[in-house]
Amino acid sequence: MISNIQLLRALAAMAVVYFHGSYIFGGVHTDLKAVAIFFVVSGFIMTHISRSRADGFMVNRITRVVPLYWVCTIAFFMLINLELMNPIYKIPQIWGWLLHDRTTLQWYLEHKTGFTDGQLVGQLVRSLTFIPFRNDQGFMFPVLGVGWTLNLEMYFYVIFAVCLMINTRWAPILTAIVILFVKLSVWITIDPGELLMFYGDRYTGFFVLGIATYYIWHVRPASFENWVVTHRWTIGIVIAIALSTFNYFPLREIKALIGYAPAMFLYFMLPFATVLFALFLNNKGLCASSRTILLLGEASFSIYLTHPFVAVIVETTLKRYPEMSGLMRPVAFAFFMAICAVIGIFVHRKIEMPLLSYARLASRFRSTTNTRNPV
Repeated sequence: MISNIQLLRALAAMAVVYFHGSYIFGGVHTDLKAVAIFFVVSGFIMTHISRSRADGFMVNRITRVVPLYWVCTIAFFMLINLELMNPIYKIPQIWGWLLHDRTTLQWYLEHKTGFTDGQLVGQLVRSLTFIPFRNDQGFMFPVLGVGWTLNLEMYFYVIFAVCLMINTRWAPILTAIVILFVKLSVWITIDPGELLMFYGDRYTGFFVLGIATYYIWHVRPASFENWVVTHRWTIGIVIAIALSTFNYFPLREIKALIGYAPAMFLYFMLPFATVLFALFLNNKGLCASSRTILLLGEASFSIYLTHPFVAVIVETTLKRYPEMSGLMRPVAFAFFMAICAVIGIFVHRKIEMPLLSYARLASRFRSTTNTRNPV
């Protein structure tokens, strides 16, 4: 794995944790363009791995994403319906039932998991199958809210897999064309509908930029790469200032200040430039070497999927006990982020990696069986 890609994954994962912690710094609530960077990285990685091994692309993607996502989604579904996201209140209540009122406890366990409610089960099934839907709050979010990005990822993977079947060499370019065509369809269709609007979302453009990142990185003229490395401090500072500006000011204000076209150009180019800059530095040996950073990068998927559990527990606890809200000061918030990182790393090592090993083993076994017993 490219070390600086792991660095970007680590920073992006912690930036999403920062965003969902709802901590307002300087009056700004931002994800620091983390999701955009994740999508550029995804476009780059998918193109990169498809150049060396195109066979089994979709199976590998499903094996990588689905097991942990399903575990986290089902767990979140049950914990929300069992009201265990407010443990300070609920656990003592359940303990009281266990000691003094087994009938109520039995009813609670039979009826409050959510599996007896047809509408909730329908939402769970659509979440597990990556089918976008509008939830009760009016958002196109699955049961585990952060899964909306995985719905877009799966959309990207399916297109990429189909294009690989058409032509391996040109698959990334064909994928980019399809994504851009869908985005164009949103603009030219009078009533595009919710699904087309979702798949034509602004964020899907970052997959295309990730594909472009691979080709620029692959052909990288030595003279240009050397120039980037020579001026790395200047370029890094410029990118940092630009990203800070776009995170501090709402996009509408930037559009009003410099115009729509320049604002949108910078909006898309900054995450793209960030990833490309990191790759150029990596090529010259200027890469992340910290074990902590690399571990956070490896565990970024687990951190991303598990931090909502901590965030919701904190949110529901503060709603019930508002007098505790004063605890969410910088030091306490830093502790919250550290807890999310530690839990994510634990889940990565103890759940994600074993699940991934079992899934890959099952996939190989199925492939071997099909080869020996062709239909």
